[in-house]
Amino acid sequence: VSMVCCRRLGLALAAAAALAPSPTRVSLPPRTTSVGRASSWSEVGPLLRRREVSAAIVDAGGAALAAHEAWTRAQKGDASVVFDLEAPRRANLDAAEASLAPLRLDRDALPGLVDLVENYAAALASATDAAVDSRRLRCRVTVAEGATRTAPCPKVHTDNVVLRALAPVLGPGTVCVQESPIPFTPRTFLQTCPGDILLLKGRLWRGGSPALHRSPDPIDGRRVLVAIDR
Repeated sequence: VSMVCCRRLGLALAAAAALAPSPTRVSLPPRTTSVGRASSWSEVGPLLRRREVSAAIVDAGGAALAAHEAWTRAQKGDASVVFDLEAPRRANLDAAEASLAPLRLDRDALPGLVDLVENYAAALASATDAAVDSRRLRCRVTVAEGATRTAPCPKVHTDNVVLRALAPVLGPGTVCVQESPIPFTPRTFLQTCPGDILLLKGRLWRGGSPALHRSPDPIDGRRVLVAIDR
């Protein structure tokens, strides 16, 4: 009798489940990265305000920096410098010279670095309708050589920052995914050139999707990259 009761109960539950309304399935749109282009730094702020834009390229935004020959003679390694945007320009040049000393950079190459940091800060303030929360910004310079060191992040990823600026001074630039859902095909990749600036929204940016990107393919030669984070 017990087995019969259990079987009847099971049939009753199955019948009730068949009559119950099926749950509504919500289709979520695929995550995408959209890359915009700016011909000058003054266009960057309005471009980054657009929710659908995850990354922006400033054409020739770092041309003066990339044109200096001192980078070809820099010592291999990486070093960081903290710029105080409220300090006199000369003080930031002195700070850069001291902090980047391990790379043995000529002082003549540093004004372009300070210009880049100032333009980045102005663009970020314009894009967020507020002054940069911290007037102190960290800039990292990496000089790498050889196939095992020129591609530190080969997998597509996003960064845990508000906004990252990447300036390829020498060698190939960072590869960004352009207007593509996940999964994507190689045709959706966009790579920056020396002299261009790539601005990547990170996971801490309010609104929109963070930019999907990766390191360029490894090379046997030299790669010099400048990165600014907020």
